[in-house]
Amino acid sequence: MQFSFEISRAHPAMPGHFPGAPIVPAVVLIEHLVRGLEQATGKPVTNIRQLRLLRPIEPGKRIDVECQEKASDTWRLVCAVAGKPVAKGILTSQQLQFGSGRRPVYDPSKYQSAQAVGEQLPHAGAMQLIKEFALIENGAQTRAVITDNHPLVDKDGLSAWATLEYAAQLMACRKLSMGGEPMSRAVIVLVRALKRYTGESMPVEGELMVEVTEEVAQPGAVQCAFSAVYGKEVIATGEFLVVSES
Repeated sequence: MQFSFEISRAHPAMPGHFPGAPIVPAVVLIEHLVRGLEQATGKPVTNIRQLRLLRPIEPGKRIDVECQEKASDTWRLVCAVAGKPVAKGILTSQQLQFGSGRRPVYDPSKYQSAQAVGEQLPHAGAMQLIKEFALIENGAQTRAVITDNHPLVDKDGLSAWATLEYAAQLMACRKLSMGGEPMSRAVIVLVRALKRYTGESMPVEGELMVEVTEEVAQPGAVQCAFSAVYGKEVIATGEFLVVSES
């Protein structure tokens, strides 16, 4: 089974990811992979067991995807650009119940503006998703209202997959607020797990809360776990690895 797609240079996420040298955000790639696989199989994708991002993908390039069925609800995918592998992973349509976890409590007194640390991030414009955040034990928390000019919103709203980008930027904000070096680039290179507990998108003006915790850190890299809550439900959880350059 095969399918192909191209992520346009005109995608609203590209100008801010990153200015002057745009690369496709992991969540944008994930959304296209999920859409293509769902169209090819007729089954909803709920779970990424693993996704390795082998090299940056420039917008405007055709991405060819080879799919191998491992089970009736599990597929191994290999993505290539011009014949060179750029990503590979395992996606499933296994039915998931809503995620477990507590709903973060929003305490304005513990929050700080992300403006200062945002100036030290490689993201720009609307792709700077974190407006405010609070430090928590070994991690950080943010609250966000989904706006109609959000670069990851489509006609249906914001997908649960997109919360991965919030988590990655939130961890970067935490690192910078604690004295980390400004980043010229920061990219997700491995999604160890990513579960979407709802197929419904979050509408504009909806409120999202995300918490991320640091699991393993070393110079230039950090492995994290996160959960995202919309309303009273955990809508996504995951683990990922980010590498950064100063």
